[in-house]
Amino acid sequence: MGRAAELKRLPSVAEYEDGSICPFEEMSQQERRQLQKQLIKNLEKRMGCYYAQHIQEWEQLQRR
Repeated sequence: MGRAAELKRLPSVAEYEDGSICPFEEMSQQERRQLQKQLIKNLEKRMGCYYAQHIQEWEQLQRR
């Protein structure tokens, strides 16, 4: 297995694509919902790529 990625930001802070950061407590409800949607989209993409390369693990997961 590879090494885990180093945590570059505190979990209570979001970093945007333009490099700006914003603490969660300063975000509006709409900004939080948008961030949540983006996080879910990124997670789905990464998991899809992983399981596309590890078909046996996907099949094991489906049998659970």
